[in-house]
Amino acid sequence: MTDPAQLQARIDQLEAENERLRYDHLGMLTRQAGEIENERQPYTGARFLIAFDINYLKQKNDELGQAAVDVLMKKSFDLRDEDILFKFSVKSGDEKAIVTRGDPEELIKRLSQSLEDNGLSAVMAWELLLPTDNLFTVCERAMTKVYEIKAQRGIESR
Repeated sequence: MTDPAQLQARIDQLEAENERLRYDHLGMLTRQAGEIENERQPYTGARFLIAFDINYLKQKNDELGQAAVDVLMKKSFDLRDEDILFKFSVKSGDEKAIVTRGDPEELIKRLSQSLEDNGLSAVMAWELLLPTDNLFTVCERAMTKVYEIKAQRGIESR
């Protein structure tokens, strides 16, 4: 049997490795980590998934540099601790989503303003998230709405 100090050291090492795998360079959860966090939270009350895609991200990266745009995005993502922000790939690879218990329209309004304050914009759409739903399927439905809105507004997606 392993000594308790060695066992604790191994647990600490695995937890540190897990944290490194969970977050991307923007501090967002990966899609898989978003799924795990969503499953961990008890379903009390309505939950919503807000999907969004930053408008003209490639042009902004070309203009300002990716590092500078990343800083602006990080500043813009002012969320509550209970909200789950994660990145997933459907079309462009830059899609993001938030699982929230709050009013999705209010969060969209607040996030839109925060992005605008930092020189960015995004198209967002939300879907009700039920306990029996597959998170990625709901992401795909919401992103379909996002890309329809972008097409209607003439906003190019990568």
